[in-house]
Amino acid sequence: MGNCACINKKTKPKQTLTPLQTTFNQNGSNNNRPFPQHGVSEPLSNPGTVCVNTINAGPIQPYAFGVANSTMLSVPPQGPLQLNQPALPNSIVQIPPPQSLPPVKQIRVRALYTYTGQHQDDLPFRKGDTMFVSDVSAQWWLARHQKTGATGYIPSNYVLIDDGLPTSLDAWYDISRREADKRLLRVGNPKGTYLIRSSSETQNYALSVRHYDQERNIYVVKHYRIRVLDNDNGYFISNRITFPNIKDLISYYSRTAEGLCCRLTVPCPRDYRPPVQFRDFEVNRNSITMVRQLGHGSFGEVYLAKWNDSVEVAVKMRLSHTDRTKFIEEARLMHEFHHPRIVQLLGVCTQPEDEPVYIITELMAKGALVDFLRGDEGQQLSLSDLIDMMAQIASGMTYLEERNSVHRDLRAANILVDSDNSVKVSDFGLAKIISDDAQADHSTKFPIKWTAPEAALQHIFSIKSDVWSFGVLMYEIVTYGGTPYPALNWMLFSIRVASLRYMWSALEAPKRRPFAIRSSDSFLGL
Repeated sequence: MGNCACINKKTKPKQTLTPLQTTFNQNGSNNNRPFPQHGVSEPLSNPGTVCVNTINAGPIQPYAFGVANSTMLSVPPQGPLQLNQPALPNSIVQIPPPQSLPPVKQIRVRALYTYTGQHQDDLPFRKGDTMFVSDVSAQWWLARHQKTGATGYIPSNYVLIDDGLPTSLDAWYDISRREADKRLLRVGNPKGTYLIRSSSETQNYALSVRHYDQERNIYVVKHYRIRVLDNDNGYFISNRITFPNIKDLISYYSRTAEGLCCRLTVPCPRDYRPPVQFRDFEVNRNSITMVRQLGHGSFGEVYLAKWNDSVEVAVKMRLSHTDRTKFIEEARLMHEFHHPRIVQLLGVCTQPEDEPVYIITELMAKGALVDFLRGDEGQQLSLSDLIDMMAQIASGMTYLEERNSVHRDLRAANILVDSDNSVKVSDFGLAKIISDDAQADHSTKFPIKWTAPEAALQHIFSIKSDVWSFGVLMYEIVTYGGTPYPALNWMLFSIRVASLRYMWSALEAPKRRPFAIRSSDSFLGL
């Protein structure tokens, strides 16, 4: 290619990217720097390299995967560039005097989270810090820190524009009424937890407050409309008293209820953390209304239910023959987990003891991954969509490994799909916290086609056995819900396991392969 002068260069993206997603231009080079999400530990891509061909002009060549912002520029073979020289003192040509630039309006922003920085030109900051920016059109903003005076790039989703409007408040959420109910009803939020959101009526806002109903012995959410005076000259809930801005309104109702259900205490937390004590997850079963059955398994039945007649949730109810203590232990284990790729525990109903035990979790709208992949919508997913699902599951399983836990039942039937096609790991009926290797009870039933050889033969489970199951799960995904080892029924498969031939048996290459897979059958086999 000739001599190549390489210059390190780093740019900021103009497009939002979720973790583990990248976009590529028509030449195949990575064209974006991943946009960080709070609470998800994902590495940012490294600065790219700009290579200028100083001899031969040629087409732009693609760079390898993982190298960000790589571009190949070509310069035609010609003499040195002729630059405009400044006029000499005696020259007729005069340089015009420099014009003063108009002042740039500085926008004040406040940090919602702490950001440590990932690159040399990033600006680290702590939650609550104030900074100033001038351009908010991109996803990365060039900012100046108010206290230190340091400058650098900051991720826009870590800060909030502090312009005095309702959207600049800590309590502001751009969510629906139903989502407000869901957030405020989370176990552990104290009485008086509140948030501000847009009202269903244009030009108005709404105040949503968590309140304890003593008569019904349950927590509820009350909603109040915040009305706006003409020309935005004030705000009020009751026309007896108005406020110049919503910040003053909240400050007033934080001191006195004055017609509200209770006094405002704290804004709804953005980074929700479940209560430390498991007993705090106890929910009054009278607040749960069963709607319809969604499915069932060996440990319980799953229902679509409504919490306080407003929030749709999933409720797993213990079967009569299932051990009550083991069923509650599943909920105790879920209480330890809090991760974007793990189904979130919302509450439990264990009292009175003569009533069925309920495990209440967030509802995943599209159900089990295996059923979703076999349906019409799942059949339309591209290879990149499938890989993104695998990456999300891997993120959740990495979290379990960091918590020294094994799932022991990882398969597509236990992965749930939400309305935006994001996926989460669920069903921890067989999950266990391990010290070194987990020895299972020989009476415990396991999905043998997904189970590692040492786990199937010796009932020894570890992180490695979950990795084996993840490999079979990947096969399910790339085959759009295909069954592993379809030629073998459970009995024949068990015989092969006992004869040790299972360990060397490769999964059959899928008959339907995503268009981008170009590999041999042996590569696809597990």
